[in-house]
Amino acid sequence: MSEKIDLFLDEVNNLDFNLQVEGSERGEVDCKLIIENSNISYGFKGSFKDSSTVNVEIPRLKNTLTEGDYSAHLQVCIDDRIFKPLMMEITFKHAITVKAESVKPTIVSRGPKASFVKKTSVLSEKKTPEKTRIQKDDRQKKISRTKKALKKKGIDVDNLVSESDLKSFINKFLKD
Repeated sequence: MSEKIDLFLDEVNNLDFNLQVEGSERGEVDCKLIIENSNISYGFKGSFKDSSTVNVEIPRLKNTLTEGDYSAHLQVCIDDRIFKPLMMEITFKHAITVKAESVKPTIVSRGPKASFVKKTSVLSEKKTPEKTRIQKDDRQKKISRTKKALKKKGIDVDNLVSESDLKSFINKFLKD
């Protein structure tokens, strides 16, 4: 039966294993924790805390591995023989994830607001090309008068390009 262990990618993880080696010929014992996926294997050397406990320190792996499940086993080498007494599945995840992104600020106008609700007409009259031309001329005259008035206040409407110029224009206009 294989064990399941959860570890964190952005922290140092320490694992302790109980290990019993029995036999008439006991040589030098070396332990490693092997973590692998289909592409690569990583080995982390274990050290004996006492005669039966092996400690394996796994460093931060957040720039090496991605979140997910990896197969692992404890590898014990005694002289020239290799044993795999423990198989496990390790799930790596981030301890804490915080993400933030900036948002574009919304410009709030502090001046009067108006909106078109509905056009109501008592008499229906047809627009003739002559009336349309006169309306366009009136609109152009109003625009021209507004531009002249703003130029007298030091605001050149023809050269407004950037958002900061537009904000400046609105602030000057609202102050007066």
